[in-house]
Amino acid sequence: MEKIIEQDTIYYGNQWPQMYGLKVRMGAVHKNRLAPNADPDSMENHITSDEDLAKAGGLGEMDSVEIYPWVETEGRFSPVASDADAVDLEYMMIKMGKTPPTPPIVQTVLGATCIYHGDASHWLQGKKVRIKGIIANGLCADGTAPKKRILTNRELAKLGGLGPMDRARVVEVGGSGTVYRVPVTALSLYQPR
Repeated sequence: MEKIIEQDTIYYGNQWPQMYGLKVRMGAVHKNRLAPNADPDSMENHITSDEDLAKAGGLGEMDSVEIYPWVETEGRFSPVASDADAVDLEYMMIKMGKTPPTPPIVQTVLGATCIYHGDASHWLQGKKVRIKGIIANGLCADGTAPKKRILTNRELAKLGGLGPMDRARVVEVGGSGTVYRVPVTALSLYQPR
C-alpha cells in the first residue's frame, strides 16, 4: 500500500500563490471533489487513511487534498490546512508522468541588511539599512506599470527579483525606526534582473 497521507510534497498551484513552490504535507483526501457533478461541500468521500484511499482507487486527478504548508520560521508544518487540487502537487505530477516546474530561487531581500549608497536620502549615505518592504514599479511616475506592494521574498522571486523601477522601504539599523522610501538601485544588494 502506497503512503500518501502525511507524505511531504511540493505545491505548484495558483489557488494559493503564497504557497507556490513550498513544501507541504498531504492530509485527508476528498475523493472526486473536482468531478463536474460533485458537491464540493460534501464530506461523503473524505478519506483520512491510506488503507481507505487504496480501497477507493488511490489518489486521482479529480481529487482534492488537504495540505499543510511548512513554516520555515517555526521549523514545523502549519496546523491549518488548505484544500488543493491533487494535480497541483509534485507527487501527483510525477505520478501522471509530468515534469514539475522548477521553484523560483528565493533571494532574501525583505528583512535583509545592506548599505545605502544613494543621494536621495543623504543622511543615510553609507549607513546600514534593513529592508522592510518593496514596492514594485514604485518609481514609475507615468503610471504605465502598476505599483505592487511585495510582502514576501517568494513573491519577489516570482517577479524575477528587484527591478530598476522598484522602491524599498528601509529603516536605519540602530536608528530611530523611521521608514524611508528609497530606490532599490541605491542599495548594495541590488543586482539588475
